[in-house]
Amino acid sequence: MSVAGSPIITLDVTSEVHGTHGQHIHIHCEASGQQPLHFQWFKKRVKLHGQTRNTLILQNVWERDEGYYICRVADSSGGCTFTSWAKVIVDEDYAVHGYSQFGKNRHMYD
Repeated sequence: MSVAGSPIITLDVTSEVHGTHGQHIHIHCEASGQQPLHFQWFKKRVKLHGQTRNTLILQNVWERDEGYYICRVADSSGGCTFTSWAKVIVDEDYAVHGYSQFGKNRHMYD
């Protein structure tokens, strides 16, 4: 959502982003407006310190990384807007991590 004079989101985030345990997830947006543009990512409504680029990188994801993410884009005139919410879902990858329905350290082919 933006107001007159605020940056415009030109490439919004994907509404659902899936990853597997240990994988890196990238959430990307693009915007236009009065330069320079400033990006700030949030998980739910909590500011993610140091996450100030137009791409959020979640490294080695796990269940703790699941949730909703959003980016605030501000321009030099003080206007700001937000992307849509991106829902991160982390799925288990049994083959990679050596888990199966039979327990830890057993492969799916055992």
